[in-house]
Amino acid sequence: MLQIIKWYTFLGRDRSSKVIARYNQFYASERALERISEHLEGKGRNRGLIWHWQGSGKTYTMLFIANKFFETHFERNPVVFFLLDREDLQKQLLEDFVSRLDIDYFDEYLKKIDSTSELEE
Repeated sequence: MLQIIKWYTFLGRDRSSKVIARYNQFYASERALERISEHLEGKGRNRGLIWHWQGSGKTYTMLFIANKFFETHFERNPVVFFLLDREDLQKQLLEDFVSRLDIDYFDEYLKKIDSTSELEE
């Protein structure tokens, strides 16, 4: 329960709303983070992390994974990429979730990259 409160609950900026992970998001995020840690230790396999279905909360799951990974590995200067294949997902991630949730360091560190030259910089 403490894991869910610490890592998988976000308050809205206006404090009138909150987002809490559903069980599938919690378990998928925890398993993905285990596999990431295994990979960082040189033990893991180099394969995909999660298979989700439509409407299962994939964008929130990405935020949950990024949040916990970023904070737990902050001293290693982590880089997290959200690769999106549709503009509506980009809008959903940036405007609907990140701008409405109270995740301070996302405001500071999140950058939108629109081209490969921008990525190289």
